[in-house]
Amino acid sequence: MKKVMTFGVPLLVLLMAVVWQSCSMKRWAYYKLLNEVVPEKVPYINVSEVNAQYHLLDARSEEEYEVSHLEGARRIDFDSIDTSVLDGIPKSDTVVVYCSVGYRSSVAGEALKELGYINVYNLYGGIFEWAAHDSTLVGNGAKVHPYNWFWGLWRRSCP
Repeated sequence: MKKVMTFGVPLLVLLMAVVWQSCSMKRWAYYKLLNEVVPEKVPYINVSEVNAQYHLLDARSEEEYEVSHLEGARRIDFDSIDTSVLDGIPKSDTVVVYCSVGYRSSVAGEALKELGYINVYNLYGGIFEWAAHDSTLVGNGAKVHPYNWFWGLWRRSCP
């Protein structure tokens, strides 16, 4: 019974944050979840630190990329990187990889480091965080693809 309470209470708090739409509770739960789910294989970079001189790589699916992406971003497959996508990117330049929340971009970032790229960063919170800062998105819908129903719950905006 104690084991159920140990895991049940945090889960209940997360569900309350989503259902009740308490913005401060929701943000807290979201960042807590991010820190648990996203491995720190690659250093993070915050949305406010990204600049136009950085090379942006989108590690989401083609469908997600078509809906929206960061301006100037190239799409890569996170689990098998086609090195032709990297043509023209010097290995010493800063590369920022992103996905929905950071898991796939962490995997892709690690692969880039193995290919010899030195300054590779994972965009903290991914495109969800980018959109939450009202930063520019381009694409067919210029909205954020939710990836799946669970992550879509976190995309509901707070006033």
